[in-house]
Amino acid sequence: MVLHKLVNSTNVVFHMLDLQPYAMVLPMDKVTSEKNKKKILSKIYRNNPDTYASYKLYLRGMNQRNLFQKSENTEQNSSHDPKGGNSLNPNQSEAQQNTSLKREDDALGHQKQNADQNEDKQSLDKQGEPQEDMFSGVRRFLDRVDSENIIGCMIILASKSSDKSSISPVAGGIVEVFDDYERSIQTVWINNNIGNYVVLSTLTLRLCAHAYQMTLPNSKRIQHKSRLISIYHQMGQTFPKFAYSFIREEMQFSKHYEITALSIKHNDNPKIPCRCLKPTPSELTDTMDPGTILENSPLFFGITESRFSGMYNSTYEPILIGFMNLLSGKLNDISKIVRFEESVSYYDEDDDFKAKRQKLNYRSRRLQNRL
Repeated sequence: MVLHKLVNSTNVVFHMLDLQPYAMVLPMDKVTSEKNKKKILSKIYRNNPDTYASYKLYLRGMNQRNLFQKSENTEQNSSHDPKGGNSLNPNQSEAQQNTSLKREDDALGHQKQNADQNEDKQSLDKQGEPQEDMFSGVRRFLDRVDSENIIGCMIILASKSSDKSSISPVAGGIVEVFDDYERSIQTVWINNNIGNYVVLSTLTLRLCAHAYQMTLPNSKRIQHKSRLISIYHQMGQTFPKFAYSFIREEMQFSKHYEITALSIKHNDNPKIPCRCLKPTPSELTDTMDPGTILENSPLFFGITESRFSGMYNSTYEPILIGFMNLLSGKLNDISKIVRFEESVSYYDEDDDFKAKRQKLNYRSRRLQNRL
C-alpha cells in the first residue's frame, strides 16, 4: 500500500515538473546497449563538477606514468640490442675514430635527456600516486547491464513532448536486485544543466519504490519487512552530491560495513550505530585488527522495508506534499519553512534562476527536529 502511494505521489510531482517517468526492465537490449551505456557513463562523469575535475587529473597522471614507462622500456630494449655490440673491421680505423667522436656527443646528449626525464619523473612521483579511479565500480556495473544474468530496472525521467517516437532524458537511475533480501541503487545521474533538488529527491524516492517492488523469479516467500535497499559508497560517491546527501540525511539510511570475516547482525537504526562500525574484542580473533578490517570492508548505507514504510508516513510523504505545494503555489505558512543547507555545487546560473532555486531550497521545521 505504501509503495503504491509513493509511486502515485511521485507521479504527481513529475507531472507538475513536466517530466514523464519511464521504467525499463534489465537487461538492456544488446542491439543498442553499447551506445546507451556510453551515454549514461558520460552523464555520470559529469554529475559533480569537482569529481569530474578530479577524474580528469587522475587520467592525466596515469597517461604521464604510461609515457615514462614506455620510454624506459624503449631505452632498455635499445641497450640490449645485439646490433649495437658489433665490432668494427680493423681496416676501418679511420671510420672508427669518426664514429667514436659522434658516439661521445650522442652519449652526452643521451645523459642529458635521461637526467631531464629522471627530473620529470621525480617531480611526478612527489605528487604521489594518482587517486583511485572512483568510477571503476560504475564502469564494471554498466558493462553487465546487458548481461542475461542481471535483474533490475532503470528509471528515466524525460521532458514531456508531443513526439512519442523519441524521448529526451534529463535524469535517471538503475536498481539491481542481488537476492531475495537485498536490492541496490547502483547509479543516479542528472543532466548537468539541471540544478533542481526537487527532481533528485523525488527520483530517489521513486527508485526505492521500484527497488522494493521487484523480486527474483521463483523467489522465496519471505517477510517483506526484512528486505533491504543498499547503496554502496563506491557507487554512491558518483551520484549527484545532493542525491547522496538526501539518502543519508533526509531518508536516514543507516551506515554499515560489509565485514565478510565476521558474523555480525546489522542494526537498522540511524540513531543507534550498528555493531559493524566498531566490532567488539570478543568478535575479533587474535589476528584481526579492527582498523584494517574496516579499511578492507565495503562501506554501504541501507534501509529495511519495514523502516522505510514507517518513515513514508512520517517523513517522505510530507516532503512530497511540500514539493506539490511549492510547485502549485499553495504554500502559505512561511513560518514553517527554512532553507536546506547548500550541499550541491551548481554550474553557472543567472540571478533569476538562482533566486528561483533558492526559493525551492526549504525544509520543514517539524521534519528538521525529527532528524
